[in-house]
Amino acid sequence: MRFFRTALLISLFFSQAVFAAADDLILIPESVQFSTNSFLEGKTIRIYATARSASSRDLRGVIKFLDNKEAIKGDQPVSVLAGRDDSVFVDWAPSPGDHALTVQLVPFENEGDDPANNTFTKSITVY
Repeated sequence: MRFFRTALLISLFFSQAVFAAADDLILIPESVQFSTNSFLEGKTIRIYATARSASSRDLRGVIKFLDNKEAIKGDQPVSVLAGRDDSVFVDWAPSPGDHALTVQLVPFENEGDDPANNTFTKSITVY
């Protein structure tokens, strides 16, 4: 009987840990794309990004687009149905020089989310 109770407690613990990890909202790195490969001063560039729900629940959050840690436009809300994707974009008119572009997914509920898959950064030079 003691073995059964111990096994039951262990299985409950691990099932809750698996359930918590299942509410992950993911920024898909391959989805971060640009409307052009030529980054020129004065030319507006559209930046795309997609969030995916690795959950059996619908999840919400925002995607932030940053140029050298400064916001590009405002936060872009995402509402991702269970197991599906939601895409957003912003238009960016860069100045000449080197830029660290960061795309960051911020879930509204942090419990169960893996922050290791929520950020993408790319270095770009604008001519």
